[in-house]
Amino acid sequence: MGADPSDVHDRSHDGAGLGRPGAPGDGCRVLVVEDERTIAANLHEYLSARGFEVALAHDGAAAIARLGAETVDAAVLDLGLPRVAGGEVLGRLRRA
Repeated sequence: MGADPSDVHDRSHDGAGLGRPGAPGDGCRVLVVEDERTIAANLHEYLSARGFEVALAHDGAAAIARLGAETVDAAVLDLGLPRVAGGEVLGRLRRA
């Protein structure tokens, strides 16, 4: 069961804006691994607008390749991925 959306506080509307030192997205690199390109684009737009640097991968093999070449601070990972399952990507991410 997912998180209750009412429990999530969106700081983008309460004056805790980005661009200030220590803002949530400052300097954080997020790998978004999602095979549905519309969802990936929406996540990219949302996170980028909040100051995160976003890298995209559209399948598990591409995600593993990026993890071997780049450093990320966090990941948004779809578990149902083509080529390499999301669980395998998660295991690689944990070892990275």
